[in-house]
Amino acid sequence: MKKKGFLVTLISVLVAFGIINLILFLCVPAERLSLPSFWVAWSFTFPLNIITTVIAFLYCTRSSSTELVKTPVLFIVQSVFLGIYLVAGLIFMSFFNFDISVAVWVTEAIITGIYIIVALYAGFGMSYLSSNIEHTKKKVFYIRSLQADVDTCVSQVSDPEVKKLLSDLSEKIRFSDPMSHESLQGCEMKIQDLVTEIVTSVSLGKLELVPELVTRAKIELDSRNNKCKILK
Repeated sequence: MKKKGFLVTLISVLVAFGIINLILFLCVPAERLSLPSFWVAWSFTFPLNIITTVIAFLYCTRSSSTELVKTPVLFIVQSVFLGIYLVAGLIFMSFFNFDISVAVWVTEAIITGIYIIVALYAGFGMSYLSSNIEHTKKKVFYIRSLQADVDTCVSQVSDPEVKKLLSDLSEKIRFSDPMSHESLQGCEMKIQDLVTEIVTSVSLGKLELVPELVTRAKIELDSRNNKCKILK
């Protein structure tokens, strides 16, 4: 679905460029087509923007779900400078009957330079945001994984007391700080080992071991959550 949306955008831009070119060449006097400044302006206005639009399309269609957060910024930058190139180019191509190549080159070079600088800053910002999202997903996976393991045990137990203990542990995990940290690795490994023991005990029907394991898991979880608060 996303590829179709990007493809529609690309086709729309190319069709618009085609129509503008048709109108331009039908309306511009023939003598103006012999001016070098006309073709310099035309090259920056159309071929360059077609290339950048195609590159943006290919990037968006090949991006992962995390990288798709970049697309709004990408399209905003692309659209703004497409409009700037178009306005400047049409002015140079439509209103001057004498060669102004120097002015065209200087203006287009300035626009392109600003475009590159803005694109670099936008790319850096988007990459930082994307990496933060990916990093956050990895960190919150720990808590979600623990809760999923305990919830699986709850569904396998019929003893009401053990089920209640497991449900309480699941709730405690659910409302724990979702963010992890490298300094918590040792503590989190202990919790993971205890949850694994709980899963194994439930699977083997050794429910008498569950209460002690749940108590130890809660103590370790409280210790981990307190350390999370210190790290903030």
